[in-house]
Amino acid sequence: MRMMASSIVLGVGGQWLAWRLRVPAIRLLLTLGCLAGSVSGFINPDRMFGNLLQPLVSLAVGLILFDLPTQSSNTSVSGNSLTSPAVRGSALCSDVAAC
Repeated sequence: MRMMASSIVLGVGGQWLAWRLRVPAIRLLLTLGCLAGSVSGFINPDRMFGNLLQPLVSLAVGLILFDLPTQSSNTSVSGNSLTSPAVRGSALCSDVAAC
């Protein structure tokens, strides 16, 4: 129960902090998740979700992949190179590689 409450507090706090700092929320949430999970071991997803971990991760990845084209369709047409999907994708990969 403590791990679930901690993950909710970290998620909501990370969203709020990203909004206040005006940075992409995914970068801050990935960093917080890596620090809370793999670095400190404070949150253990295997204990928290058990056998449901793999299906939940698959569902989340599917939702993100199918939602990405709907969000990025306007930015790729506008021609703004700093917010293009390729630049955002490379920034996301650098955050994931840091974990």
